[in-house]
Amino acid sequence: FAVCLVKKKALALHLPPAAPTDPGVPPRRPTMRALLLLCALGPNEAAAYAFHVCGNYCGPGWCNGQWLGETDCDDSSPVETWSATGQSCADLCCKAHDTCCGHEPPYRDCNKKIVACLSACNPASLTCTLDDVPVPAGGIEAAMDIVEDWCCGSPCDDDALLGEPDRIRRNTTGADRAAAVGTAAPSICPGGLLSECIALCPSTPPIGYEACVESCASRCSTV
Repeated sequence: FAVCLVKKKALALHLPPAAPTDPGVPPRRPTMRALLLLCALGPNEAAAYAFHVCGNYCGPGWCNGQWLGETDCDDSSPVETWSATGQSCADLCCKAHDTCCGHEPPYRDCNKKIVACLSACNPASLTCTLDDVPVPAGGIEAAMDIVEDWCCGSPCDDDALLGEPDRIRRNTTGADRAAAVGTAAPSICPGGLLSECIALCPSTPPIGYEACVESCASRCSTV
């Protein structure tokens, strides 16, 4: 899920370069970017994005402090830690979420668990950082709250309930997944209706709202 602005809370994103030279070493960091909206990305689109939010574990495709998918990550690196405040609460929550989504099927409760975990952190906590810029735990919680009922990076469907590997769910199309488990492909329209999708769009800034509405109109046109 690619989020930098959800529920009026902005998060700066760090996107990986197109071709990192060594997958075991964090690549040179590009300029932080914004206005990639979670509600503007469908399940398969969201699964295709990787970005670093903060710490060693926060961000899809970011695990163990490097560009690494959850299913390929052994969660062995320590979370971001500060001498004055100890371990980052937000990064601990993200690490638990990576473990849940990567190695502990079924995945139905993974997003609920990270939302609950982040809600227990001080919302103003600044111990999870990106390029030395702190990202408030409350901002990450607001972003994850939008997809609390999803199974990790996509809406829950039978493969998640049956405990199918997360890799299969993330790397096949909705139609392929439906054929594999004998169910209808999930809707790519958040909320199921255009009006519901638009209701998920953040109202500010205007450019973000307009981008989200445009995406909703495109993705909900067949609903």
